Amino acid sequence: AMENSKQVLGDKIKLAEKLSALSIPMVETARVSHGDWQDLEAALIRHPKLFCKLRSGNQGESAFAVWHSEQGLQGLAHDGKNLPNETAVRQAWQLLTGKGEVLLQALLINHPLLAAASPADVAVTLRLVTRQTPEGPCAWWAELQVAGEDTSNGARGFWRFPVSVHDGRLSCL
Repeated sequence: AMENSKQVLGDKIKLAEKLSALSIPMVETARVSHGDWQDLEAALIRHPKLFCKLRSGNQGESAFAVWHSEQGLQGLAHDGKNLPNETAVRQAWQLLTGKGEVLLQALLINHPLLAAASPADVAVTLRLVTRQTPEGPCAWWAELQVAGEDTSNGARGFWRFPVSVHDGRLSCL
């Protein structure tokens, strides 16, 4: 059972199917791609902003956001690096798709009450870790992750705030 759980967690589509069945909302996958640039262009017709990530990666490895602007195609890498034009977006696409199957999802935006916490418009994330018990899955640990300002070397760190799994209260320790 443990190995099967790792396989489901490693496959973001299977994980979304399982969690959706438990009434836990997940981001819609607009398209799955094996590296065809047309997949990205087609998904951008339905969704004005996309988040591109590996189907089985973790920690946002090579992931990036992409959208059309008045200047053309632009994006933002998960690590905070700007993708100022189509050439940069295509390079990010090639790097990402060279690592495996890619999910194209609608880009999440912050709720207006959280927008001020993330000046770079990076999604504020609730990370929840669960454990399987005889009664079913239960919350074990949680934190709210808020992107920090870009550093001089272009990297981005995150502020991490513990969240009580018992009552949902945020701690600013």
